[in-house]
Amino acid sequence: MRRPALYEVTFRNLLFTLFVFLGLSAHATAQDNQTQLKRDSSQAPVAQSIVKGRAVYEDTGQPAQRERIQLVAPELLTAHRGRIPTAITDENGEFSFRGIGAGEYYIVARPIDEHVGSAVAAPFPLQTGDPVRDAAMVSEYKKENIEITVDGVNTIRIDLRVRNPHFGTISGRIVNDDGKPAVGSQVNLTPRTGSVETNTGAYTLTDEEGSYRFKGLAAGEYTVSANPPSKLPDRGKPRNWLEGSLGATYFPSTVDAGSSPAINVYPDRETSDINITLAPRKLHSVAGNVRMMGDGRPISGAAVRLFKKDEPVQGKSVAVTEAITSNYFSTTDKEGRWSVHNLPDGSYFVHITPKLNVPGRDTNVKFVEKGKEVTVAGSDLEDVLIEVSSGASISGTIIVEGNQPIFSLFLRALKSGESFESSQTANLSLRPAEKVTTFVLTQVPEGVVQFGATVQPDSFYIKSITANGVDLLRENLTVPQGAEVKDVRIVVSPDVAKLSGRVVSANGETGLSGVGIMLIRIPADKRWALASQLSGVTDSEGNFSLRPPPGEYIIELRRISHDPPSISKPLPENSPRVTLQPGELKSIEIRIP
Repeated sequence: MRRPALYEVTFRNLLFTLFVFLGLSAHATAQDNQTQLKRDSSQAPVAQSIVKGRAVYEDTGQPAQRERIQLVAPELLTAHRGRIPTAITDENGEFSFRGIGAGEYYIVARPIDEHVGSAVAAPFPLQTGDPVRDAAMVSEYKKENIEITVDGVNTIRIDLRVRNPHFGTISGRIVNDDGKPAVGSQVNLTPRTGSVETNTGAYTLTDEEGSYRFKGLAAGEYTVSANPPSKLPDRGKPRNWLEGSLGATYFPSTVDAGSSPAINVYPDRETSDINITLAPRKLHSVAGNVRMMGDGRPISGAAVRLFKKDEPVQGKSVAVTEAITSNYFSTTDKEGRWSVHNLPDGSYFVHITPKLNVPGRDTNVKFVEKGKEVTVAGSDLEDVLIEVSSGASISGTIIVEGNQPIFSLFLRALKSGESFESSQTANLSLRPAEKVTTFVLTQVPEGVVQFGATVQPDSFYIKSITANGVDLLRENLTVPQGAEVKDVRIVVSPDVAKLSGRVVSANGETGLSGVGIMLIRIPADKRWALASQLSGVTDSEGNFSLRPPPGEYIIELRRISHDPPSISKPLPENSPRVTLQPGELKSIEIRIP
């Protein structure tokens, strides 16, 4: 029998040693991993607490039903990102949260049925960019809301006393002109201008009996209208459109919004029998599809807005809210198709924009917004084709002078069309954290565009925008199709001026309140500024204060009335002028004959 050579023994010994080493290492690694997991689990925030309680109205002690209760961590007041546990109170006002982690929380309660804008309904104050104002809002928020401490293990019970909104309700029934229920009719609710604290409207669909109900209404006067049941292409598909009120019938059965009586809503009461008989009208639908120019692929998930072209605003109490509800909305399906319904004859404008990006969706196709004029004349419009393009891009650098950070920067590339409706824009909002920040603005329309920017807070201004030696505050930018315009340089400066003063009568003895101040730059350039920098209204003593960028301005003064809303012609025949240097503080007195 052959004895193994020395190198064979050595090699085998090495293999055995390596095997033992790897085995021991794996075992040691496994033990280390288990130890680390135990250490990590012991250090990880515990999220096993239950937070529960009951909400009652502070004035009556009755259960606060359908109240949205939210737990807001303090860091969300500035970061505005993170999970917000939410619960809804039941018929007894009870609520419960499970799996709440250790930490501090503010308890925020708001009625789920209220009709308010997103900024009001937000569970925390939205930042404005003004450090003083933002700090004041956060301080007030902390005073108004209860703060609790959760240890992540034990149960906490909280009893809340919440504001009683004393909401009212409107209910009724919609029928066709033959008296039969109008099933699936869209009912529109709009507050009369100035009669309700919030001007947020609402809509709902009638049930199988033609009945509808609006809850959570603040006391005041409202207008109620209804659209005929839509022509549904496929009842199995979800409704992906929202109708305006151009084809609506107003309570009780009129097509004239101005002749419809106001519906009064009273606290804690239901205004019932607001019934509408639909007036017979010739109404039509508009349908089409959106495709990418060149390859023709369908664009899914695009937002479609259709509105009346060049519609004048009438001086009635319902004008503002009715103008808002004259817009029709839809969303393209996976084949790029869309439709809107119940349109009277007329000229309309269709505006197509990309929807907001939603992580995980494959429908977030980027393209340049596009518009098209359509005319409805006696029949439905089908197969309205709108082709969009991916557009160009603009990139560069943002430089912030001084030692203070800015809150946000808003970039816009505007391509003017034959009308306001046909203009195209690309927008980008940034929050630069450093003194030097790079940016890329996409979906820019090709051709001649005006590129500009605004900055918050209003203690900053856009000092310069240049691209390859071209002053973009005075010159337009030519963007080739599909190209990237590089090396754009935006300089932001804190050296705004401050213009304060007083508007008084001709003899200088009486301060004039409610006078609108507007600064108009001369010579006109393409510098954009915040409205708060260039405009304001005098207080009860006639005082005003503005923080405009440096430059030469005409001061335009107008009398403003709030009841009814109106703005007069410029007050002085010869508007005064003022020149402001960077960082200059100037005070003036303006006398009006």
